[in-house]
Amino acid sequence: RFIRPTAGAYTNYLQRGHTGVDVAGPYGSLVYAADDGVVNGVGLHPFGGHYVCIWHPNGIELCDYHISLALVHAGEKVVRGQPVALIGMSGITTGPHVHWEGRLNGEYIDPLKY
Repeated sequence: RFIRPTAGAYTNYLQRGHTGVDVAGPYGSLVYAADDGVVNGVGLHPFGGHYVCIWHPNGIELCDYHISLALVHAGEKVVRGQPVALIGMSGITTGPHVHWEGRLNGEYIDPLKY
């Protein structure tokens, strides 16, 4: 049901020691909301860099890390496919990509399975 955050190639998956799915893309490319929801966080993480997190009605929170610019603000309602950020290289990263991380009830989940 979720759409991809950007059109690039998957370069890393949820696995031991890695909490999300990495999707490569050119610096400044659009990052899209995976589904309808409410932005519940925009900020800066020491390792993940700049991020946008969206809470979805099914109880899943999806976050996009390493962005260069947030296009939304906390409390804003978003719709599936709406641009929410630009791909960047903030935080600890080896190249431009978005780290797409999902959580359900505080546990990491693989967003590709939803």
